[in-house]
Amino acid sequence: MYRALDAAIVRTAAHPTGLDIPPWPDLTSDEPHQVRGWRDWLATVWAIPTFAAAVTDASPALASQAHHVLDGREQRPRQVRRTVASTARYLLRATGRATPFGLFAGVAPARLDTATAVRHGGGHRAVARVDGSWLATVITQLETCAPLRQRLPVVANTVHWLRDGRLVAGLRQAPGAVPDSQPVEVSLRHTPAIALILDAARAPIPVADLADKLAAEFPGTPQPAIDRTLAHLITQRVLISSLRSPMTAPDPLAHLLDQLNLLDADQIPQAAPIVHSLKEIAAQLDHHTTDSDQPSTTVTAMTVLAAVDRPLMVDLRRDVHLTVAPLVAREAERAATALTRLTPHPFGTPTWRDYHSRFLERYGVGTAVPVLEVVNPDTGLGYPAGYRDSLLKPPATLLTERDTRLMALAQRAALARTIEVSLDEALLAELESAGRATVTAQPHTELAFRLHAPTPAAVDRGEFTLVVTGVFRAAGATTGRILDLLDPVDQQRMTEVYAGLPTVRDGALRAQLSCPPLYAATENVARHPALLAHTLPISEHHTPADKRLNLDDLAVIGDPHRLVLWSRSRCRPVEPALFSAVEFTNFTHPLARFLAELPTSRTAICAAFAWGPAATRMPFLPRLRHGRTILAPARWIMTAPELPGPDATWTQWVQAVARWREHALVPDVVYLGSTDQRLPLDLTEPAHLRLLRDELDRRGRATLHEASSADELGWIGGYAHEIVLPLASTTTPTPARATSVHPIDRNHGHLPGAGQWLSAKLYAQPDRHTAILGHLPALLSTWDTQPSWWFLPYRDPDHHLRLRIRLTSTTEFGPATRQVGEWAAYLRGLGLISTLHLDTYQPETGRFGPADAMAAAEAVFAADSTAALAQREYRIAVTGVEPLALTAASLVNLTVSLLGGHRCRDALADRPHHHRTRPGTRPAHPHPGRAPRRPRRRVGRDPRPARPC
Repeated sequence: MYRALDAAIVRTAAHPTGLDIPPWPDLTSDEPHQVRGWRDWLATVWAIPTFAAAVTDASPALASQAHHVLDGREQRPRQVRRTVASTARYLLRATGRATPFGLFAGVAPARLDTATAVRHGGGHRAVARVDGSWLATVITQLETCAPLRQRLPVVANTVHWLRDGRLVAGLRQAPGAVPDSQPVEVSLRHTPAIALILDAARAPIPVADLADKLAAEFPGTPQPAIDRTLAHLITQRVLISSLRSPMTAPDPLAHLLDQLNLLDADQIPQAAPIVHSLKEIAAQLDHHTTDSDQPSTTVTAMTVLAAVDRPLMVDLRRDVHLTVAPLVAREAERAATALTRLTPHPFGTPTWRDYHSRFLERYGVGTAVPVLEVVNPDTGLGYPAGYRDSLLKPPATLLTERDTRLMALAQRAALARTIEVSLDEALLAELESAGRATVTAQPHTELAFRLHAPTPAAVDRGEFTLVVTGVFRAAGATTGRILDLLDPVDQQRMTEVYAGLPTVRDGALRAQLSCPPLYAATENVARHPALLAHTLPISEHHTPADKRLNLDDLAVIGDPHRLVLWSRSRCRPVEPALFSAVEFTNFTHPLARFLAELPTSRTAICAAFAWGPAATRMPFLPRLRHGRTILAPARWIMTAPELPGPDATWTQWVQAVARWREHALVPDVVYLGSTDQRLPLDLTEPAHLRLLRDELDRRGRATLHEASSADELGWIGGYAHEIVLPLASTTTPTPARATSVHPIDRNHGHLPGAGQWLSAKLYAQPDRHTAILGHLPALLSTWDTQPSWWFLPYRDPDHHLRLRIRLTSTTEFGPATRQVGEWAAYLRGLGLISTLHLDTYQPETGRFGPADAMAAAEAVFAADSTAALAQREYRIAVTGVEPLALTAASLVNLTVSLLGGHRCRDALADRPHHHRTRPGTRPAHPHPGRAPRRPRRRVGRDPRPARPC
């Protein structure tokens, strides 16, 4: 199902687990006599230059406290112990966690080769960057400089809607001097002046030219008022200046200086001091080193411009050369395949299945709905449930057969007092949620894992264990931000891999998403170089380019199996790629998340193994092994009530932990926490137990996972590590079908009383539908001239009959509503219906075509409903008529009428004798006007017109 790609990276801790350090300090009490021992321990570890530099970079406040302790200014036992305990946590992080963070861990490229080889060098390189919050503050200062602002090129923010006479700019970073406050939505009056500005700023235009256009169009407006309006729009990011770099610019300070040079900003007296300071800071960063006083000098210069806590960010390029043997690559492929087969959602998450269903219900099959219209919460669907600010209710979490089987596996392991469950092929097949159904796998993914083996030679012999530590949403998600740290040869190799990744649909255009995160500080980990030929910018300053996609060109189209993002100008599907691992819900712009998730929303996602929702609070979950791979490590939850309380002595507490460990089979070495926040602990070490007790005192519970021992890391020199390997699906992309694009806007559909249609919903049990239809002639007889009409059994979510009646004019709606209402009241009196709803009629122009084509389809619906009603009456009047036989004859007659005799014969001959709907899909309703045997929510068929677009 997956094949490994030669674009791996290795993430390693800066220090090995066997780092030569003194015995851990005694943290079990706050006695005054312990202060000297704590200070001696702190002095020893602070003498490790790389560790001291890492702590100073990560927490200047802790570094200051440490210096106060070391020079004797801090003598209070509790404060000294707190400083030593915090330093101990950082030391554990520096030796036990591979996630890149400052100088604690770094990255290096890895190659797929014929044998495993590891070499650790001494040429590690720290790369300094300016912090996103600091830079945002500086840019805001520059944008408020009036002479410079006049020269700034600006473009209109592409994410906005019109609502009740106001322009609403979508969620984005908070403006002003506090760049990391909560994201906001901006609303301002949509005046003719604002409309002119937005139209003129579709492409970059200098602010001075915009001001001239406004003055020419509105000659009575004072110039200061024009300047204030433009300044306000820039501050609110309705207009985006060229000083704010796209996310595809890994060095935003260099971009800023380039733009300032183009504008001759250093010739503007008000801006020149800032420009000169920025150039000095950039020069210092080019020669950044961690073993001198230069970092503090640079930070001092930066805080003069903008006072933020950490103006400087550092990434570490490790001098590690690693090649990975084919056996490891094959094992990673098998692991990714197993995780895909074990997914609880082989046809997309419940949230996306619900959204897909809502889309088809609202817009129908084949309709092209502009992206910004779909996600508009007022006139469209809004964002899927679980998205930031979404108003949709998440689908209910259900206990599945898969969950039940997994719980049984975990319980059997607990009863057998074993911490491992081995997953063979038979058990894997049993746990597959999709059963034997054909699923579409996501086209690519990224697998993070560590290897356990004593030596590289053991790895090559297959004597290793692969431990999955993470699965990321797409290839390049974690590696995109660190590519500029690598050598040009490695950058080129990986870029070529990313450019050639497969797509869900054959012929889809891959475009690189570029969108600012919701917080300026998050830009530190969200930037990535341009890797694809085409880009899709969102809320960014951009220049016109043939290979830049525009949001207003993109539409969403639905068919019964998936949603597709479609370029109307290029007549092909688009699959955006986001080369960032920034968390989606709270930190990523919801539109960027929507566009990134949509193409794979109905695929089987390769994700970290999940035991199911019922397992989240289980006190123990066993290790899950598949071949050489550990898909999920053993996990324990320790809660405070299981152990003595705060008043218990240290000895009592330690003894209780020992009993709990023996009962629960907890190993000596564990990780405290999970994912990127885990901390390695040795539960035989009192100082580590003290850290565990502190965690329990703070949170009331602690999550523990089994961890790697020093011997298991021998092959890589004892370093905590993760290998991140991209993988591509080997399955054939879904064929691209010819697609007829029929775009609509927010005014699509006939509102009650505002069009020539009356659409009524009669809620009733399915078994009552025939009786209700038997009374339909009485309703139709109330018209002098019988109108065109049709009915449709439906469930959304309750069973009902939909009745649609064409009116001759909008003035007829009132009398027609009275007629339908009186008829419905009569039916309710007979006990046949519960309620009547009047609804908007949404013609399915995507399926049947617009204008005359839709009118022709509606004529067929009406004729078909008339025939269906006659057949129902015939079944009642004539005894011995088999309903299925009558339905079959009717369908054959309908097919012959629409296709012709020969084509109908060929179609029936090609159909399997024992046709069954493919598992995992809903059977399509044969026709909108004909009731299925058991009414259910209708999902339409794929349109197959002769020509695309």
